[in-house]
Amino acid sequence: GSGAPPSRGYAAGALAALAEGSAEAQAAIAAEGGILALTRLLGEGRPDACRRAATALAHLASHSAGHRAEATRAGAVPLLLRLAADPVASTQGQAEGAHALSCLTWQCADSQAALVAAQGVPVLVRLVQAGAPQARSHAAVALCNLAEGGPTQRA
Repeated sequence: GSGAPPSRGYAAGALAALAEGSAEAQAAIAAEGGILALTRLLGEGRPDACRRAATALAHLASHSAGHRAEATRAGAVPLLLRLAADPVASTQGQAEGAHALSCLTWQCADSQAALVAAQGVPVLVRLVQAGAPQARSHAAVALCNLAEGGPTQRA
């Protein structure tokens, strides 16, 4: 299929802009089911919509352990891995996927375990080795988060 209509991608972009740096907006987006909606949008395949949804999830996860856990329960980790690893995705899409993964795996054992279970370590290593500069740095942060997560999260 052709994925979500373009307007859904624009809505994800608007949510990303609202969530950036505003704890109040982040809480409101999460309270209204935004994390699940953004995760579903990641799975619908339209590249711009996926990139914008990843950006919004990164902002939502960056300062809230609860939002990280909710995104993980919603299934965001394997979808973000798919975006980060997609050779057809723009370098910006790969970078945003890796950025969201770095935010989700920060001090969140469930997200770290989901990343390992989804075979994410080799994907992140490949990005560090051969990705665009932004994707490399975000993938490296996600790998550091795994390394700091303790022995149960090691691949």
